[in-house]
Amino acid sequence: MLLDAAIPADRVMLLLMGMCGLRISEAVALEWRDVNLSAGVLTVVKGKGGKKARVVVPPQVVTELSALGTTSGLVLGWKDPVTLRRRLKALCERTGVRYVGREVHGLRHTAGTLMYARTKNLRAVAQHLRHSQLDTAAIYAQMDDSEVRGAFEGVSL
Repeated sequence: MLLDAAIPADRVMLLLMGMCGLRISEAVALEWRDVNLSAGVLTVVKGKGGKKARVVVPPQVVTELSALGTTSGLVLGWKDPVTLRRRLKALCERTGVRYVGREVHGLRHTAGTLMYARTKNLRAVAQHLRHSQLDTAAIYAQMDDSEVRGAFEGVSL
């Protein structure tokens, strides 16, 4: 719903955080020189703790980044996290999506949940979100109980 109503720059903003799992500071600081569309990767130059990291860019995000048509400077075009928050809040208001409880960091949780839903692998979630602990990845993955229940179907002791 949010993607459908977003202009190209806001679509990229949503996808960088909601699929690539970038933190707000990483998204606003991302420069085109750190994006390799042909390889489908980007480099977070100053991640949490000042760490440099490689992030896989899903094909949908590569397509949206390519559609922006620019190749220099800041990817989003603004460096202020407040601007990003305002843009997301305005987009939520336009589409009737509740902002409270989602906020910007909620998009990072979306990335973790999507990764877990597709892979069923907490290590993949931790790698994608650049978490050093699986416990942290589990919080972001929002696993449901259906897998555990399903594992016992048809089993008797």
